[in-house]
Amino acid sequence: MSIARAGPRPPMGCHVADLRQPRASTVLPEAPVRMNTVVTIAGRQVQITLRGVDETEVLARLETLLARSPVAQAVPEQAHGEDWRSLHRLTMK
Repeated sequence: MSIARAGPRPPMGCHVADLRQPRASTVLPEAPVRMNTVVTIAGRQVQITLRGVDETEVLARLETLLARSPVAQAVPEQAHGEDWRSLHRLTMK
């Protein structure tokens, strides 16, 4: 006699109980120091939040992160005539 299974088998080393029962989460206190920045990684803009307890340490981490990302070069504005509307980026007729 064989036992019928409903659905695929879980991957090796994975317990069925782990998939069905949510894990208890640990609530951590709010970090006293938090810094956010937006950088471009692999052509994508991402926001990164650095957290810690010491401002000097978080600033050092931020400097290391920013050193990895090149500064975007500003694209110079083209010269436009007096009918150019920069808000709408078009020339009035």
